[in-house]
Amino acid sequence: MRLAVSAIATLGLVALAPAGLFAQDMAAVCESLSDVEVGAWAKYEVDADGQQGTMRFALIPEGAADDEGQWFELSMDMSGQKMVMQLLVPSWPFGTDDIQGVVVKAGGQPAMRIPDTMLGMMQGQMDLPMSDMTENCAGSELLGKEAVTVPAGTFQAYHIRPADQGMGEGEIWVSEDAPFGLVKAEGDGGSMSLVEAGGGAVSTITETPQDMPGMPGMGNR
Repeated sequence: MRLAVSAIATLGLVALAPAGLFAQDMAAVCESLSDVEVGAWAKYEVDADGQQGTMRFALIPEGAADDEGQWFELSMDMSGQKMVMQLLVPSWPFGTDDIQGVVVKAGGQPAMRIPDTMLGMMQGQMDLPMSDMTENCAGSELLGKEAVTVPAGTFQAYHIRPADQGMGEGEIWVSEDAPFGLVKAEGDGGSMSLVEAGGGAVSTITETPQDMPGMPGMGNR
């Protein structure tokens, strides 16, 4: 299930904007979809290889850790299995190398902060859907603009085929009127549909994270 959820999340975010018929149109659309205000959140219903649940993206001003700065929070509840991940980032969108801190909370387990020493090693192995957005935006195929209806309402959305199809064939619908751009996604890994969205998001992790033990021979910081 974990791989399936990762696949559909990647499908939904890896290309946040379509390639327009002209370069200047493409640049304008990409820029508009990249503008996410701090506090914005979007919740989706997800079907990944027969596993149903919800996924929520949020850009929050303060995370569970003490580090100052804005955090991207990804929370999932798939078939009763819950997980929250917070990434300390300079802004949205961001690349793997921009991540300055990670906090993870799985189910009822304590929230854990990834040590900086481990983070440096993990960055080269992370495959995050929000990374390399510019390249994927430029190469995406615009299939048209159409009205698409999801539980959150009806949106005038760009229908596109992402440039990166490494996780399987898929198509997405994006709109300037939806936080993070994504309205709907369908592909080999499953589907996502926007349920609701809004502002004023805060950390869903209310406890102070514990330091995750580092690897033998390495300090936690």
